[in-house]
Amino acid sequence: MAKKSSDLISLMEFYGVEFFGETKKDEHIADCPFCDKEKHLYVNPDKGCYFCQRCSKTGTFKDFLGFLWTHFESQITYENLALVANARKIPIESLKNEKIGYHKGKYIFPVFLNTGEITDLRYYAVGEKMHSSPGIITGIYKGELLFDSKLNSHTVWICEGEFDCIVLNHLFNTLSIQHFAISLPGANNFKANWAPFFIDRRVICALDNDSAGKQGTDKITNLIGAVTKSFEIINWPDDFPSGYDISDFLVATAFKDEQYAEAFLNLKKLLSPPSNKNKTSKIKYDITGRVTFPDLIKNFKKFLDVNEDFETMIKICLGTVLSGKILGNDPVWMFIVGPPGYGKTAVLSAFKQADDCYFQSTISRHNLVSGFKTPDGSDPSILGLIGHRCLILKDYTEILVKSKPDREEISGILRGAFDGFVERDFGNGVKRRYETNFPMLAGVTDLIKHHSDAELGERMIRFNLNVDEVDFMQQGEKALVSAITGDEDKNELQQYVAYYLNQEWPITKEALLERSTPEFRRRVLPLAKITAILRTKVTRHEKGIHREAVSYRPKPESVNRLAIQFQRLALALSFVEETPFITSKVYNLIKRIAFDTVDGFSTEICQFLSKMTQPVTRDVIADTVKVPKASIHFYLEDLELVGALQKSYSTAGIKKVVKYSLSPVLKELWSLI
Repeated sequence: MAKKSSDLISLMEFYGVEFFGETKKDEHIADCPFCDKEKHLYVNPDKGCYFCQRCSKTGTFKDFLGFLWTHFESQITYENLALVANARKIPIESLKNEKIGYHKGKYIFPVFLNTGEITDLRYYAVGEKMHSSPGIITGIYKGELLFDSKLNSHTVWICEGEFDCIVLNHLFNTLSIQHFAISLPGANNFKANWAPFFIDRRVICALDNDSAGKQGTDKITNLIGAVTKSFEIINWPDDFPSGYDISDFLVATAFKDEQYAEAFLNLKKLLSPPSNKNKTSKIKYDITGRVTFPDLIKNFKKFLDVNEDFETMIKICLGTVLSGKILGNDPVWMFIVGPPGYGKTAVLSAFKQADDCYFQSTISRHNLVSGFKTPDGSDPSILGLIGHRCLILKDYTEILVKSKPDREEISGILRGAFDGFVERDFGNGVKRRYETNFPMLAGVTDLIKHHSDAELGERMIRFNLNVDEVDFMQQGEKALVSAITGDEDKNELQQYVAYYLNQEWPITKEALLERSTPEFRRRVLPLAKITAILRTKVTRHEKGIHREAVSYRPKPESVNRLAIQFQRLALALSFVEETPFITSKVYNLIKRIAFDTVDGFSTEICQFLSKMTQPVTRDVIADTVKVPKASIHFYLEDLELVGALQKSYSTAGIKKVVKYSLSPVLKELWSLI
């Protein structure tokens, strides 16, 4: 927030700092507001900062804003709040928890950046309009709420005035509703660089009933209507007076007789999608007849650089969604793993309009299972809304960077959901019970490999995108074109994917039994067993005298869960491939997913040893697999502990040589896959 000195001088003068028109070495001289010493404050017009030669107080534009706010906040009294509450006919309780300051008859409303710094001090006097302080950068009042991770799932109301925002938040807090309001510095002052704050959020635009409000609503609709999860506007009735706003509505309904719940329900009746939103989101493309996977890939190639590996990723995503149509427990929960910017989000976002998908940017413990008590008794929880649809998370990495308690609570809920039952009781008397069975598809970066257990236990399988095969020039060219025509392209692709998935699929018990051949079952069971052995976590002490020592003897998971997941995905992929049974091509894809699910070095070590006819030394393994020699002993020790490797000894002169080979159990299993 770099401000010019002239802006700083304007702000200082407005709030009572007296300048004398004197300069010294191009610095403007004023009385110091910090120590009251005359003509000792020097303001530099080039650097936009100040310094007092007596008290040594120094700072910038934002520092002076902070100083002003600290002073103004200390001046507010109950009597001041009562005066403005009576004048505006609103409950004084709506103002008590607001950050409001006072200065010489003016009420001061701070506007914060997401960093916590003040960017504006809005001021208001009873009977007058709200204004921004001179020389200021305008911002969103209560905009800091947009960056509070605890409010990610809340519906955002965009208001035109601070008092509309305040009374709406009072209504929401009174009813314990998962909504919050923010306010613009004017009806038509929504800035284009604010649009990213509203991506994948539920948004309601509630501007005033006048021409400026209508123009502002159109501007906001054009800027963010296409990027939100849902977007609605207030449609004020024709017989409402010009200038009618949220405050007028709540004063006449909620506050008059304290009918808060009824007022909220009546306010919701005024909501509707904007007309131009309908036009853009409901476009129907000329799609007729049966769409095959090759047809779908041709459509993806219009907008994305699709190489062979990228095509495989799309196929797996489709198979994961379709696997939800196959009855039974142990659903397919799939991680698509790859670095940022390589197309995971673009592919997952293409599933946004499909009926069988429930798309979320990310999840929290609050929106998975909500204890919010809605006025109409409905359940806003994801687990209450998802049914058997595939939960699609475009960025699971956001969960991995949360605090450990938050991660553990989210993972605990998801573990219960995978196993089929989630139960939570809340202190407000709300009880949630869910019987769950849905597939899940999540994009995630390589950070997931640092969380080897992902705090979900053995429930997720993975596909690692091979970025070495990506042509960055072609991908970049597609991205540049998409940046110009992105919304139209995304919508067309989403419509095409939705059409593909909504087709009739002959998924019957008889068809599934025919497709799952004895040959596939003979090979998938040992594959699942190998995966179970190799992904067994070896836990070591992190601190103390036993640091790096194994905490307990590891035990592999049951093979059944993995085998069922692999079969369910293979069956779904056979429908994508339109083959009458699970082919070797599909099996090899399942085999790749199995090895991707395991730590990469562990898989590579075992693959190398499976080709060896004789045991080999640690150094040979490290050189071949390219594992640092300082780390190789940890991998070998882990693999030995889980029963994948065995050691043998030989001598070279007087030196004992340790060599490694696959254990007899793993060697036999490897021969069967």
